[in-house]
Amino acid sequence: MSGSHFKNEKRCKEHSYNFACPLSSRQMESLVALCDTLLPSIKVSKDHVDGSLVKLYQTSASMTGTPNQVAMMMLLKTEHPKQILIRLTLWFLSTVIGTLILCGRESLSNNFPYIQKFSRVSTKKREKILYSWSLSYFFLLRMFFRALKFVVPLAFFTQASPFSSN
Repeated sequence: MSGSHFKNEKRCKEHSYNFACPLSSRQMESLVALCDTLLPSIKVSKDHVDGSLVKLYQTSASMTGTPNQVAMMMLLKTEHPKQILIRLTLWFLSTVIGTLILCGRESLSNNFPYIQKFSRVSTKKREKILYSWSLSYFFLLRMFFRALKFVVPLAFFTQASPFSSN
């Protein structure tokens, strides 16, 4: 696949994936925040847990290149009429006004700037936002949440190293 028709032609440097990112840098910033909200790194003491388990807990979705995999799975490997809605939602989340529309008062802050884009919202507030999307009366937000809830863990837990090990 050539990738010259994509706006953002950054290659994933951390991994040996040979594809251009189908999203703009602003959309990818929103997708990274969404992925890290669903699969954050968790601080665990090494006293009572095996070292490999500690490493798993301390690894967030963005540390393994999951957002790139999710973008590829949702936008390049599938043909669905609602793909434009994925791009549009990620674009909305990359702006302060779009975040205010989709997330409501959880995107507000006590400090300047008072309205924040999704990637700048605290993790706890992002979790509340995703929870509200899961219960939303707005079908498209619920569908977007369910798609992310399915694809992000799938991309994270099915990755293998170049040596075919997890």
